[in-house]
Amino acid sequence: MPVLLAQSMVNRHGLIAGATGTGKTKTLQVLAGQLSDAGVPVFVADVKGDLTGLGAPGDAADPKVQARCQQLGWTFAPKAHPIRLLSLAGKLGAQVRATVHSFGPLLLSKVLDLNVTQTAVLSLVFEYCDDRQLPLLDLEDLKTTLQYLASDDAKPVLAEYGGMAPSTLGVIRRSIVTLEQQGADAFFGEPEFDVDDLLGVNGDGTGMIHVLELSDVMDKPALFSTFMLWLLAQLYSSLPEVGDQPKAKLAFFFDEAHLLFDDASEALLGQVELVARLVRSKGVGLYMVTQSPTDVAPKVLAQRRGPPGCESEEGPYRGGRHRQEGHEVRHVASRPGHSPRRARHTVRQALGGRARRARGSGLRPPAAGRQGVDLPTSTSGRGPLERSRRRLRSR
Repeated sequence: MPVLLAQSMVNRHGLIAGATGTGKTKTLQVLAGQLSDAGVPVFVADVKGDLTGLGAPGDAADPKVQARCQQLGWTFAPKAHPIRLLSLAGKLGAQVRATVHSFGPLLLSKVLDLNVTQTAVLSLVFEYCDDRQLPLLDLEDLKTTLQYLASDDAKPVLAEYGGMAPSTLGVIRRSIVTLEQQGADAFFGEPEFDVDDLLGVNGDGTGMIHVLELSDVMDKPALFSTFMLWLLAQLYSSLPEVGDQPKAKLAFFFDEAHLLFDDASEALLGQVELVARLVRSKGVGLYMVTQSPTDVAPKVLAQRRGPPGCESEEGPYRGGRHRQEGHEVRHVASRPGHSPRRARHTVRQALGGRARRARGSGLRPPAAGRQGVDLPTSTSGRGPLERSRRRLRSR
């Protein structure tokens, strides 16, 4: 029986979890490629550099592809998908940047992990720049402004804003220096990336796949998380409310999603959770790809539609289920009258039923007249795109 993901369910968020070798990357490629064929724009965060193969046709002579097609009774038709390469450092694609002004004081304060008082002072700094039409393009502009406001020459000016303690301005400036040392300064500046470009559909009706290359900034997780937070916030603020639609406006895939949550502050996690909860009504679907469901913040994970899992050729991967089972046992066993053994039996019953219904919670044969995304195998190439083709895709 063919397994289909209804297009109307793409904006319900999802999780692709499994150990190394269970097929997470291939599942991502299949979903991204077929969503593109269905006219849904796709954004992919490529951490390992092996997803650019979406822009090249697959190899019909590959023995594994031939065996899989024979098993499914499916005719393999190699094809390339339209991709555009992006990069935070500008080395592997078109550089993505944003100005400090567009980031705003509230979002920036969450990235800098400022307290309430420091956030209020940073908001006054932004207001001071707006009143005097001073552009805040990069972090150097912001540091220069903070240095001036902490000097004696700025005391008459600060009286208009209720005053700003030089010590507080110094704390903010030191936090910015720390962020720069983590590589995030490469993200701030001009020209600014227009998020509406992510919603592009080609003339033939296929959705554009934007591949953000992150293999050259793997040692700078702050840069990756800062960009993702800004991008999701921009999408939420710019896209209108659409509710349930026949198909999603945009599908996001976060490969190695734990990079978005590792060492993140509570304020930053709260912002990610808020955006994940609200962006669904904008027609945007978020898909986290990681080895274990526990790599994703629980409140963000709760926004997905179905239970976590990843199915490979050998069958469904049980690791995510076992981890989830242990997590739910702790909650059930904490209730009065529930022993751990009885709780584990209860959870296994619940998970077993949910596992049997997993294909009915989104991965299911669509009803007559409903469109879906088929999930056989990828028609695009494996591994990274060749260097000569990579240069063309980044233009």
